Amino acid sequence: MHMPLENSEALSNEKLYKLVCWVTDRISQQGKVLIHDEHGDREGMLLASAVIVVEANWSARSAYHRVRTQRLLEANQSQYDRLVEFEDWFRSENR
Repeated sequence: MHMPLENSEALSNEKLYKLVCWVTDRISQQGKVLIHDEHGDREGMLLASAVIVVEANWSARSAYHRVRTQRLLEANQSQYDRLVEFEDWFRSENR
């Protein structure tokens, strides 16, 4: 499935969560999902990290570190902050 993402700062928590659910559903059905960035803007890194926050119950920091070390990439500060914001929202919605 091709699913273009707009700027990560403009991506709502709800939309990011829907994308996380889509990814986890496909993983449960097919075992793997390829997440990539067409233009190198690292939106895929945000999505992959958010999946780990939700599914593995990891902190944003741990998820970010895991994805960063696997991909040899580093998100910019605003994307890391966006992941932390998503984690805070997700935890508050799922108490």
